[in-house]
Amino acid sequence: MCLESALEEYSQYYRSERICVYHTDPEKLLKAILRLEGGIIQVNIYYPDISLKHDVEKWRRTTKFRTVIDLACDGRIYAAKDLIRSLWGVSIE
Repeated sequence: MCLESALEEYSQYYRSERICVYHTDPEKLLKAILRLEGGIIQVNIYYPDISLKHDVEKWRRTTKFRTVIDLACDGRIYAAKDLIRSLWGVSIE
């Protein structure tokens, strides 16, 4: 998981309206998901254009640092303000 999906794992309060994941074969994963019926949640699948080596914890989510980078690149840095404070002691508004 990445972006807001990873952020949910680090936050007591943040809840996303979508599921975000990295996958080395997004088309294969998309085909598997499209066969499933029901549900209304948005799923975003990203190809990892930057190596994920050392950036994934427990084969489940991106690290706190990578999550902040991903959210900044996605224009959602505001969502990571508590995470930034816990990592570096810096407050952003």
